[in-house]
Amino acid sequence: MGAVYSHSTREYAGSFVTPGGRQVTIIDARDTKYGRFLLYDSVAGTLRRLKKFNKYIYTIGPSLTEDEPVTGSVTFLARDDRIERFIYMPDDDTKALFPGKIHFEEQELSVPCHGVRLRAMLVLPGSDPAPLAVLVHDGGCMPLEAATAAARALASGGVAAAAFLPRGCVGGGKPIPDGLPEDAYRTLGYLCRQQYPSRKSAGYVAIDGAVRDAIKAAARRKADYLAIVFTEAQAPADLPDASSLRSLTIPSLWVFPRHGNGYAEIWTELHRLRQDGLPVTVRMSPRDNTIPLANPREPGSWVLPFGAADASVVAKWIARISAQ
Repeated sequence: MGAVYSHSTREYAGSFVTPGGRQVTIIDARDTKYGRFLLYDSVAGTLRRLKKFNKYIYTIGPSLTEDEPVTGSVTFLARDDRIERFIYMPDDDTKALFPGKIHFEEQELSVPCHGVRLRAMLVLPGSDPAPLAVLVHDGGCMPLEAATAAARALASGGVAAAAFLPRGCVGGGKPIPDGLPEDAYRTLGYLCRQQYPSRKSAGYVAIDGAVRDAIKAAARRKADYLAIVFTEAQAPADLPDASSLRSLTIPSLWVFPRHGNGYAEIWTELHRLRQDGLPVTVRMSPRDNTIPLANPREPGSWVLPFGAADASVVAKWIARISAQ
């Protein structure tokens, strides 16, 4: 079979689910310091690196940083030139599982922005029309493929999600200083006009240090909502002040880690806004943010905790907002 069919290893990445609803996510982190595919098991709550054994078989170690002793394995199964499922041997008493891939329609886009083109990827769920979200993150010029993993996680919850590379990221450069709000604004506008005019609603999903930029983007274009997710235990240094928060008249969701430092002031201000009648929703993340990461500040590391659990919280909230 391997001699007849040829598939890209990119096919390994994606969201897979068993008939019983156990979701297993494969994240392509080869262009990060992890240097591997990563596996997240929604039931076991484990995040592991995959070590290549041969073309189709990867082994799982006892932790994120250890490959030995082998505690499980993944065997990808090809169908023609596609990877449709894999055999998963988890590190528990469960028998072999056969998660099937959740397929999305994905469109690679070129978004015009002040004389240049932004690379973007739009991931569409099976339902149409659906709410539309643009991911805004402070991960610099992280690979678009990594951010697309977060977009797929939102699409699993019924949200059409787009990730983009900021201006300046072509050819190994750096984002333009203070350019992220404009880049996000242009991306959302392009999607609303050209790619997904049938959307139910449109807004931004901001991660960690991109909160201020997302608020500025939302002020430029009348977004329907803004969802904020903090994935790190330590709060970003540049949190929005009280006046910025009070400028938000659209519904906003704020997801905080269960264990974190530096969030007390913004937490207090958000509760004041709720008491004043502004449409603010505060949630605690369902994930365990004590999962050890190689470098929590590494661009792209937010994809792992966000895709593992936070995306489902955000998607459900967006669906509820869109239905009102």
